[in-house]
Amino acid sequence: MSNSVSTLSLIIVFFPLIAAVWIFVNMYYWSDTKVQYVALSAIGSSLVLSSYLLCLLYVSGVSSFTCTYGLWFFLSVPVKWGFLIDELTVCMFFIVSLISFIVYFFSIDYMKSDPNLNVFLYTCYYLVFLC
Repeated sequence: MSNSVSTLSLIIVFFPLIAAVWIFVNMYYWSDTKVQYVALSAIGSSLVLSSYLLCLLYVSGVSSFTCTYGLWFFLSVPVKWGFLIDELTVCMFFIVSLISFIVYFFSIDYMKSDPNLNVFLYTCYYLVFLC
């Protein structure tokens, strides 16, 4: 159970980053609609996975998970790094993903006549990722 939670949390956090890099590389080669669909599907996937993680956490009845990923040696001192996934973290995953999806979805229609739509959508998507 803890392994699936740690995998889902990493996917929720890093999937939008991977999509943002992919969009940035291909932003000027793709059409506006392709950039919109890739970004919206990445945010939507993060929303679906965060809602699944929310349900998984509340159904299991466990209040928190500690996910340790490995050691990092800093000045010959081993440092463990990982995440603490608790109820507040999962709720924030869901709320941020939901609001990001709604904002991005409505900005597509609102900005459809802008000549620099790809740049705007990439900037908006990057700012969503930073949240």
